[in-house]
Amino acid sequence: MNAFALVKELGVGVEIRIDYFKDFEGKYEHDDIVSAKEIESVIRLLMANGDDNEIRKKAKEMKEKSNAAMKEGGSSYGSLGLLIEDVISNIS
Repeated sequence: MNAFALVKELGVGVEIRIDYFKDFEGKYEHDDIVSAKEIESVIRLLMANGDDNEIRKKAKEMKEKSNAAMKEGGSSYGSLGLLIEDVISNIS
């Protein structure tokens, strides 16, 4: 999973800076380093409003779903078991 998916598609992250510009010829001067001030502002945004923060709510919901999938009887648990069985049965 990449940063774009976390921020734009799932809504469980905050965009600091997404630069799609790539200067292969070295013609332009630009700074790729994220400043401490930018990081601080994003952390403050994430920490604001406690449990009422939508991003934090979505992250907590995703955590709960992920935990349920990994428990016995969950979809990921079952899929992993099937994969292991398949690998073992196909060993020559």
